[in-house]
Amino acid sequence: MRLNTEIVINGNIAKVWQTLTDFQSYSHWNPFMTCIEGEKKAGAKLKVKIIPPGGKSMIFTPTLIKFDTNQEMRWIGILGASWLFSGEHYFKLEKLNEESTKLIHGEIFSGLLSPIFSALSGKKTLQGFNLMNEALKTRVESTH
Repeated sequence: MRLNTEIVINGNIAKVWQTLTDFQSYSHWNPFMTCIEGEKKAGAKLKVKIIPPGGKSMIFTPTLIKFDTNQEMRWIGILGASWLFSGEHYFKLEKLNEESTKLIHGEIFSGLLSPIFSALSGKKTLQGFNLMNEALKTRVESTH
């Protein structure tokens, strides 16, 4: 199962990246992913708190597997064992021009429990991604 969202942000790629990776500020603007703690380098363990729309807060401890400045941030979380359930979360930035950036934000779920997750939480998770994307757009565009 894959969830994928996209949004165009009126801001240069460096500014979008800076805002996206300023984890300490998430509680001020991000309605879905309200807290991220951890080192910004591949191999680091993160602590991520999300609040799905209409849901209860959850904390995950994924491993950051990619952190390429102004390009991509990606982590993977595993529940039990990877064959049971895993989610690979990604943020990719594409420079459209000097003052416009496309954010591609999503997650790839796999494992035996992924169909159950899809049925129970897929729609709320997708809504959460879109809420975060809109909030990021607002945050970047309001600080020009």
